[in-house]
Amino acid sequence: MYLINWAAKCQSKNLYEQYHSGVRYFDIRVRFDKKGKPVIAHGLVEYKGVAENYICILNEIAKHYKNTIYVRFVLEFNRQPKDYHRQEVLLSEFVQNLMKEYPYVIYDYIMCKWNEKVLVGYNLHIIYIFHRYSSTLGWKRFLWIPYWYAKLHNKDIMSTWEIELEDKINRVLMLDFV
Repeated sequence: MYLINWAAKCQSKNLYEQYHSGVRYFDIRVRFDKKGKPVIAHGLVEYKGVAENYICILNEIAKHYKNTIYVRFVLEFNRQPKDYHRQEVLLSEFVQNLMKEYPYVIYDYIMCKWNEKVLVGYNLHIIYIFHRYSSTLGWKRFLWIPYWYAKLHNKDIMSTWEIELEDKINRVLMLDFV
């Protein structure tokens, strides 16, 4: 999948750089292989990173800076898999184990990408998520490099999101390519 990575990779900064750029809400997408092991994925592309390692890093950042970091896990697929219910159970169990091991991270939702179904909501605070993904969709993905498309549109999005959520306390702006 290396050849289409340019269309699936949504971040160009590592977790530390994202944190120091102001990111406090992280969206991690996984699916589970036949052995039940979580695999970081976005669309068709699977990555070699280990999801638990990302949570370990975020946990250390939250602990060191004494700051709140939220994580949302999304079960990532293009189409609903045949083992849909197994995937849901594996994700729920995976997050429950992470919660025990890495307590400085606040786990928000775990959900399914293909139907936006919330499997479990762990966070007791209300967070208002402003979904403004800047990715190219449909035929546009073949004309634009998604990174540059998102970068150009993020500026417009960032100028309007605070107005739309100005009366909300816990606001999250979801952007590609932070």
